[in-house]
Amino acid sequence: MFSGLIARNRVHPPQKVDFLIVSMSVIRAGSKVGIEIPESGTKTNYGTLGAVLERGGDLFVLTNGHVVDWEMEKELYLYDEGSSPWGHKLLGKVEAVTSEDDVGDGLDGAAVRLDNPRDWEFDYAINTKKMSGVGEADDGDKVMMQGATTGIKEEVAVRETHAKTKMKSRKIGEIKDVIELSFRKRQNYAEAGDSGSLVVEEKSMKAVGLFFMETTNFGYACRLQKVLDKLTEVGGKEDFLLKIEK
Repeated sequence: MFSGLIARNRVHPPQKVDFLIVSMSVIRAGSKVGIEIPESGTKTNYGTLGAVLERGGDLFVLTNGHVVDWEMEKELYLYDEGSSPWGHKLLGKVEAVTSEDDVGDGLDGAAVRLDNPRDWEFDYAINTKKMSGVGEADDGDKVMMQGATTGIKEEVAVRETHAKTKMKSRKIGEIKDVIELSFRKRQNYAEAGDSGSLVVEEKSMKAVGLFFMETTNFGYACRLQKVLDKLTEVGGKEDFLLKIEK
């Protein structure tokens, strides 16, 4: 586990979060997801469900690669905090994932194919607003995120769109070509469990990034189209596309 990556949070269930009521039949951005089956009296690691993807006739959910331990075929669950231990429902298995070595190139993503899409309802909105597709961020843009731990964060400033940063890791020292985010207030910083949050430009409502780590002063997101292109390369089939409400 990288030091510096938001990764998966560890919490003792149950923990109620007012900003998001999780329904076990609804897939929406900002939900808690993870690879563990919760048990009473134990801590559960989790990350954030970022978005729904489509490829051919299949549907997928998007999160960070480190949320699924960079492993193909890993099972991913949606969590419900309303019970102890947390409720959980299988989403599916990882069909494409970037590698730990890809982080240095600003890539950290995983696509999990839904086993039974008909078992789910879908909410494609971010903060109740419809997305318009995938785009690229510009310096100075204002973006929003919806993390599983901290909820909605609006008017987050894009400080630099092709930034370089240092990670507190002996294996990967420098990360390049990432979106650097500047939060307005300390309480609006991302926290553990927010990994996998979709980053959306507020004016255009285009998805531009996939949040994956923070440092002392800034947050960092992978460029979303770059992640989708890499997952397509890894998956070896048709392109992964962001699924939006039409």
